[in-house]
Amino acid sequence: MPRAKKFKESIWCNITLNSRKLLVGLVYCSPSSDTVNDDFLLRMLEEAIVQGDTRHVLIIGDFNYPDIDYVNETVTAGEGASSTKFFNKTHELCLVQHVNESTRIRQGQQASILDYIFTDDGNLVEQVNYMLPMGKSDHIVLDWNVTLMAKELTSN
Repeated sequence: MPRAKKFKESIWCNITLNSRKLLVGLVYCSPSSDTVNDDFLLRMLEEAIVQGDTRHVLIIGDFNYPDIDYVNETVTAGEGASSTKFFNKTHELCLVQHVNESTRIRQGQQASILDYIFTDDGNLVEQVNYMLPMGKSDHIVLDWNVTLMAKELTSN
């Protein structure tokens, strides 16, 4: 597990199914996060990916980077901005981002994708569902399937 103690808000766990391992990280990056904390987030992501044992990685959460558009592969912030650094780091680590529709909708504001589902394998997550918010939240609920193992097909 990454030593996430320097980044302010995350929780990590390892899940083992038969011999398959999945590292799951849940991350909240506050809109008021400072540059130091944002840099800790980048280091934490790198640690999660480059740890040596064989496993998959699933990183989910509210990252609060409205400047990033993973669908069109663009960032509207400047080169030194935290959102640009984050976007570049996720690409450098070959993370696949699976959320393609707005996840935060507030009346009077532009809808945006602030919540992400990252994996190290594009086939790990399938069928992302976008559901109604819970309670008074302005974030929609995401539901998805994770496939760690597939039944091997045999021909008769």
